[in-house]
Amino acid sequence: MSTKKPRLWAPKPHKAVDWNQKAIEKALQQGPLDACVKYDGFRCLITRIDGELRITTREGIELTSLDAFRPKFGSLLSEHDALCLDAEVCILGVPFEDASGLLRRDAPLTGEQLCKVRFVVFDCVRRQHMQADTTDAGCRRDRVRWLHRYLPEDRLERRNTGGIYLEAPWLVYSIEDIAHCYKAVRGRGEEGMILKSPWLDYRNGKVTGWWKVKPGCGADFAPGFEADGIVVGYVWGDESKGNAGKIVGFRVKLEDGTEVNATGLTQPQMQRYTETVEYERRCGNDDPYIGDHSRVSGMERTKDGSIRHPHFDGFRDVGGTKA
Repeated sequence: MSTKKPRLWAPKPHKAVDWNQKAIEKALQQGPLDACVKYDGFRCLITRIDGELRITTREGIELTSLDAFRPKFGSLLSEHDALCLDAEVCILGVPFEDASGLLRRDAPLTGEQLCKVRFVVFDCVRRQHMQADTTDAGCRRDRVRWLHRYLPEDRLERRNTGGIYLEAPWLVYSIEDIAHCYKAVRGRGEEGMILKSPWLDYRNGKVTGWWKVKPGCGADFAPGFEADGIVVGYVWGDESKGNAGKIVGFRVKLEDGTEVNATGLTQPQMQRYTETVEYERRCGNDDPYIGDHSRVSGMERTKDGSIRHPHFDGFRDVGGTKA
C-alpha cells in the first residue's frame, strides 16, 4: 500500500536555473540583480485552500508538521484569501537531511524544534499565477513592495532565531559583486545564493531569470567537490514515487572510504542501467557495474564527513567497460 501523501493542489512555482554567466552578465546590463541567501532548507507555499490556511511543499503536499504556524500566516493573509506566499523553511542548527525528514512527518513539531523553525518569505502571487503561465502577476520588485507592507522586516543576519522573516537581498552590479556576496554567505555557513532579476514578471517552472549560485555551480569562485570511487551497490527508486523499480543512482565508495548514494541519473540512464542489471541477473551472471570505477561530484563535505548532494558523473575508463 502506498504511503505517498496526496497533493492538495498543483502549484507550478518559478524555479532557479543553473549558473549561466553569459545570461547573468546580459541581465546585469539592464540593472542590478537581487542576490538572495539560499538557506539550508526547502521550499514551501502558504495559501488558503477551500477556505483553510495550508502550508505545503512546492509539489502541493501538506506539511502538517508546521501546523503551529497556520494561525500566524492566517492572520497575515486574512484579507487576501487568493494570495500565496512563497518561502524557504528550515530548522536552525539541524542539517538539511535531518530537517527535511522532521518537516515531512505527519506529527506537528513541538518544543525546541518548533522554536527553531525559520520561514524566509521571498515572494507573493495569487494562486492562479502559481498554477498557470501568466504575465499579469507583476514584476518581482512590485511583489516585494507588497510583502514589506505585511511581513516583519528583521534581517536574518541580525537575529539567530526562528520565526517568520522577509527576505533581505543585496543588490549586485557585477560578477565581482556576486563573488563577494557569495563568499560572505558561505562564510556564514549558508548553502549559497539565488540571483533574481527584480524586473522579471512572474514565471512558472524552471526558467531563466533566477540563477543558482552554490558550490559546483560552474562559477570560477564557487568550486564544488569531486572524487573518484568504486561502485558497491545500486540506489533504487522510492516505491511511492514515479521511479519505483528503477536504478536512480549508485552506491559509491570513495577513495577515502566514505560511501555515498550518488544520484542524478537521466531517465534514459535509469532505463539502460536497470535493464542491464535485470538482464544479467536473469542470466545468472554477476551484478554488472559493481566494482567499476566512477566519478562523483557534490557541493561539499558535511561536518560528519559525507558529501552534500552527491551526483553520479559517470564511469571512468579504468579497467571497466561500462560508459
